[in-house]
Amino acid sequence: MAETKQSGNRSVVFQLLEQHCARTGYRLHVGDSHGHAGLVESPDGRRWFFKGTHFDLNTLGASEIADDKAYAAHFLEESGIAVPASRLVFSSELGNRNHPPANVLDFAETGGFPLFVKPNVGQEGADVIRVGTYPGLTQTLHMLAKRHAQLLVQEEIRGGASFVSSFWTGRSFVPSNGTRRMSRGGRKAHPRGADCGAGQGGPLRRPHRM
Repeated sequence: MAETKQSGNRSVVFQLLEQHCARTGYRLHVGDSHGHAGLVESPDGRRWFFKGTHFDLNTLGASEIADDKAYAAHFLEESGIAVPASRLVFSSELGNRNHPPANVLDFAETGGFPLFVKPNVGQEGADVIRVGTYPGLTQTLHMLAKRHAQLLVQEEIRGGASFVSSFWTGRSFVPSNGTRRMSRGGRKAHPRGADCGAGQGGPLRRPHRM
């Protein structure tokens, strides 16, 4: 039976899949309120992901989900895997604001700094920035919004060594830690993340809402 929540204003693809699942006994899991992404689960536990009109033909749907950090985190968490708390920000929402959207301010106030701001779609640590103040958060969001349509504000997870999986010609390996990575040509590459405001002086007080 399909999992539904007022599907009237969801995507046409989702509504068609919803009808199919209702007839066949499959389960339909939604990835967002619009039904833009999700997965279909068979009674024996097999899963097929989709995003927009990209379906799991040769795992295309799953790769589209994996490339989208917010969707990937959603489905990992739904499967019981711990993921960092985060908030998705649409760059079009920022406009000329002199502070982040209210939900991002609430997120920063609840979890505290430092936070990471990164493109929602991207690889290899490009444009990943660590922020430690409200002004730094605002500045970084506006800077990255010029280059990316969607951004992710994510809590910092502290711990030991980090690990990065890489794939070449169908084979995978995991370096000993996340600070030594291989470039696409097989050479060592330095981390591409940056730091903005963490550990530096500056206001930590939440700005007033406008």
